[in-house]
Amino acid sequence: MPPIFILSAPSGGGKTTIAKALLRQTPDLARVITTTTRKPRPEERDGRDYFFISAEEFKKQIAQNEFAEWANVHNHYYGTSHQALKIIFTQHKAPLLVIDVQGAKSIKQQYSNTILIFIIPENFSALRKWLIRRGRNNKEEIVTRLRNAKEELAQAKYYDYTIVNRDGKLEETIQKVVAIIQQHIKKSTY
Repeated sequence: MPPIFILSAPSGGGKTTIAKALLRQTPDLARVITTTTRKPRPEERDGRDYFFISAEEFKKQIAQNEFAEWANVHNHYYGTSHQALKIIFTQHKAPLLVIDVQGAKSIKQQYSNTILIFIIPENFSALRKWLIRRGRNNKEEIVTRLRNAKEELAQAKYYDYTIVNRDGKLEETIQKVVAIIQQHIKKSTY
């Protein structure tokens, strides 16, 4: 079985941008599409970015044990279905999950070949600036995400790798993560 790669970061930390670059540069990698109850952003599409479902449907899927991991993050449910992981494995690719710290711990407990990579901002003010600059969240949501970021950053110590995403050095961060992933893919036999 190929390694499973998990990329985590506080909200606004660049994980989605980094994940897209990883997928372009690493053909043996495929993103696992997760399920969420939050509303899609204007540029997001159901089945491509996330599977968008109601909270009621999400709870039904929890009861049916359809998730390898799930969590309530920023007042919305997010989860990775067993089926989404199986799809990537049947393609003989290494799954890339872009998920929070709660989900990362759960996947690592179930799959010993999981590699956890945490992206941290160079400082808290940089994270605040990134959240504001991206313009997706209102002031209340930014406050919630920054409060949650403090808790998430405390969990970075449990990750296999911690990479600092310095302001203006995104490409450097991407190349560090690509190197980690390619190293583990070369070592794996699948």
